[in-house]
Amino acid sequence: MDNFLGKEYVMVSQENFDDYLVFMGVSYLNRKLAFSIKSIVCLIKNEDGTYSFIFKCKLATSNAKFIPGEKFIETKADGSKVEALITFEGNKMTHIQIESNGRTSTHLREFFPDRLIVTTTAKGFDKIVTRKFELVKVVSGGGVWGERDASCGRGGGGLVSLSWKRGARTPDPDARSVGPQPPAAPTPAAQVTSAAKKHNRPVYGDYDFWETRIL
Repeated sequence: MDNFLGKEYVMVSQENFDDYLVFMGVSYLNRKLAFSIKSIVCLIKNEDGTYSFIFKCKLATSNAKFIPGEKFIETKADGSKVEALITFEGNKMTHIQIESNGRTSTHLREFFPDRLIVTTTAKGFDKIVTRKFELVKVVSGGGVWGERDASCGRGGGGLVSLSWKRGARTPDPDARSVGPQPPAAPTPAAQVTSAAKKHNRPVYGDYDFWETRIL
């Protein structure tokens, strides 16, 4: 699993996820919000030997700190708490969540150099949920594409996460705010890419929002 530490993956597709959210009792509004944003996940190893699985999106951030094979109380992005257990086997991370009502979900995450595949099952749910994530890329100062290894929130004030829509305003690379910014006049895609190169910032793709988040 060490080969995948500190790498960020962004969700690009899903199957049966909405049905799963209905089964889990997620409201219609929150389900729509879940589909309108691009979630990013990252696994890191902390200095004390524990691990953190970080989830972040436009509206929320969560950090599940754990020791593989030991149960812990996890606070999800919506603020709810569940009993959780995470284990590693090769490139696979199994994440079990048990709610207070006994409802149990199992998320199997398979890490690859360029992607992450998440398969979710739940007791009493007759479908299999599949979510696909792609490795976040970054443009270096020399214009070379490479893997984004952002240390996912360690030191120096934390990870700065930027994303924007090509053809929309380029975000201020020095901004320290969280959330969407006021609309502005469109900026050509070439200028957005140029700004990414200049400031060594990630280009996540054709998002319909941009954010700056300090973890």
